[in-house]
Amino acid sequence: LLCLAAAGGLEEVGRRWRGLWSGLVLAALAPGAVLSWQHDQLLARPDTRLLAAQWIEGQVPDGARIAMTGSEYGHPQVRRSRQWVQERLEDVRQAGQGGQYLERMLGLAGYPQAPAYYVAELQPASGAALRSVWGPCPVDSLVSRDVGWVVTHEHPLPYSQVDAAFALQLDSQAVLVAQFDPFAAGEHPAPVYDPADAYYAPLAGFAALERPGPLIKVY
Repeated sequence: LLCLAAAGGLEEVGRRWRGLWSGLVLAALAPGAVLSWQHDQLLARPDTRLLAAQWIEGQVPDGARIAMTGSEYGHPQVRRSRQWVQERLEDVRQAGQGGQYLERMLGLAGYPQAPAYYVAELQPASGAALRSVWGPCPVDSLVSRDVGWVVTHEHPLPYSQVDAAFALQLDSQAVLVAQFDPFAAGEHPAPVYDPADAYYAPLAGFAALERPGPLIKVY
């Protein structure tokens, strides 16, 4: 209704002052066009999740166990090992789900290509009975379960949060080997995100960002 009323108002102004019509249309389009251009420029740059995945594939040995914190929306998308896919397929079938996608992955010749990893998802309150979804684990416990790498992701969105106590353990017991930061240096207005969507590009405040994605750290 607001859009219809605004269009009617523009039409009436244009009818009375025809010389202003083009200027009014351009003025109405300009803010949205600028935001759209800024949004496209940001999305054209490599996402931090892509950069982190490329780093992991180049630096972490094939078959390694990696623990990842936070929602899967913020995880670097690395290939999962055959053991991981087999266990996940068995788990989803026990839960009464089909698992056809996982079954097809296992049926592909030569799947997975190296490097591939067993990814343990550290979820603080997960109801899923999945062997690769673990509850909160201290660093010592991860080491005892042959986890050699931990990937965290942080962001103003609620999907990328790191438990404060676990972060302190990592700082004292692990070594930070790589970091992928989406935020620009200097003082900028805070970017505005849709809190209901795990979309790591803002609606406004693009100057605060170098690229989309959460802040990813690899230990």
